[in-house]
Amino acid sequence: MDKNTWQLPKAKAGQAIGVHYEVYCYDLSVRTAYVDQQRLYGNFTSLTLAVEGQEHRAVQASLAVPAAFLAGKDESRLLLACGLESTHLRLDGQHSYGLQASSYHDLIDYPFEIAEQDKFDFIIQDSTHQTLHHRFYLSGKHSANMGRLQQDITQICQCYLDWLGDAPFNDYTFMTFASGQDYGGLEHINSTSLITPRRDLPTLDEPKIPSTDYQRFLGLCSHEYFHSWWVKTVRPDVMLDVDLRREAFTPLLWVFEGFTSYIDDFMLQASGVIDKPSYLKLLAEQINRYYQTAGRAYQSIAESSFDAWIKLYRNDENTGNAGISYYNKGALVALCLDLTLLQKSNGRYRLFDVVKAFYTQAKQNDNKRIGINSADMGTVIGQFMPIEDWEDFEYRYVNGVEELPIEALLAANGISMHSNSKETADKHVPWGMRCTETPLDSKSIA
Repeated sequence: MDKNTWQLPKAKAGQAIGVHYEVYCYDLSVRTAYVDQQRLYGNFTSLTLAVEGQEHRAVQASLAVPAAFLAGKDESRLLLACGLESTHLRLDGQHSYGLQASSYHDLIDYPFEIAEQDKFDFIIQDSTHQTLHHRFYLSGKHSANMGRLQQDITQICQCYLDWLGDAPFNDYTFMTFASGQDYGGLEHINSTSLITPRRDLPTLDEPKIPSTDYQRFLGLCSHEYFHSWWVKTVRPDVMLDVDLRREAFTPLLWVFEGFTSYIDDFMLQASGVIDKPSYLKLLAEQINRYYQTAGRAYQSIAESSFDAWIKLYRNDENTGNAGISYYNKGALVALCLDLTLLQKSNGRYRLFDVVKAFYTQAKQNDNKRIGINSADMGTVIGQFMPIEDWEDFEYRYVNGVEELPIEALLAANGISMHSNSKETADKHVPWGMRCTETPLDSKSIA
């Protein structure tokens, strides 16, 4: 009927219908599906059709693993990683996993992976001393220090619960695939799917202060974990009950991805996993990226958010000249808002109070989540700083393209910025072109 709708004209009421179809499953990302001899990975958004008008009915899914996939594998390490509880059956050499979700919309929030995996469990306590069970799965070729990984991830997750008090889930699952150079993450209500270069995982002799590569992976874990509160529970209003057949435009992605991109690294320091100098280095990288993007003078952070559907994943040679990332600038707007709140409230309030206020609202709602708009931002932020100051901030730095007052705000908090003019000149990228020189390996020539 259209690009995503099929009609069965001969079907009758009450009749059982079987629909058979093939799906392309060779996308090594966290968004769709990937199948080879080593792993079976999928998001139900890419695998299952919805029955129009029945999206809110209970759904059962069965994952049948063929015997050929099991050949040569250590079945003690062959695990299903998924945020949904499952039943496991083995019959005639074939494994089968049964999943049940309350609705189609529920089902598509649970990616899965079946592969040989390493795993550890850990417990986090909320403010009422309730224990929350966490699981961490790691697939792919790697030599990660699993003990160190468990220690650091536990500290980070506990820091979030210490701040926010409780969680919108009873248990949580980290699903990670170690690859050569791929990187990314996708949030879900009680899980996250991650892909990381194996060099970003901790080594057996990982130093006390994590390496730069390992800090990047910890930041990814922190980022996606926080999204359970700040995207899955508190979200843009147009994404509260979203129609998956149409784009949901919002100027607030800078709030959700920007706040998260600021808080993810902040929590590495707050949890004690990294020290202050390491955190300032991560912050400096965000600032450098912002100043090296000429498009910041032409596109506001609100426009960047609104245009995400047509621009974010369609980069071209002019992207850096014409626009700005709501991740990057959003993180720095969050930093500026945090320091402004601190200043205007005489040290009483910070950005973290704003986030917690929204989360408290969500918990009081019947469905335990809320959708917010720009007016709601003003209403809540106005509880922590004069509303006219927020409106001025929004006018200049959110809806406008004025240069962020990063240096002045950091200086007011005892942190100075130093600019290397030669380095800045060397990194200037005219006409959106980039060039990387790689020295030849004489051995490969021979």
